[in-house]
Amino acid sequence: MMRGERVVVAHSLGAIAWLHAADRGTTADRVLLVSPPGPSAFAWDVIAPFDPAGLDQPISARLACSDNDPYCPEGAADAYGHLLRGDVDVLPGAGHITVADGYGPWPSASAWCLDPSTRLTTR
Repeated sequence: MMRGERVVVAHSLGAIAWLHAADRGTTADRVLLVSPPGPSAFAWDVIAPFDPAGLDQPISARLACSDNDPYCPEGAADAYGHLLRGDVDVLPGAGHITVADGYGPWPSASAWCLDPSTRLTTR
């Protein structure tokens, strides 16, 4: 029932939930996945059921990740590159891209929601 462009922005485990939804046929016009947890995180019992290891349907999505995310030491660009068709923005030293990492309002992410040519930058 939504009108206009459908934009999805998902962070961390929400990004993985979107991968599962997209694998089942859910669509959006544009998708930004931020800081998905890496393969080693799915060893934790509480999130193991979300493990995307069996997903193989590539989706169009932009990925924003850090080069020092403690929940994705493997590097999100490497861990999810086979599943994603789209730009990758690696933000140096941004951690898990949370409030604790210095993020609250993120102007470039808000701008991307309105203009997909916007490059994501730190804070």
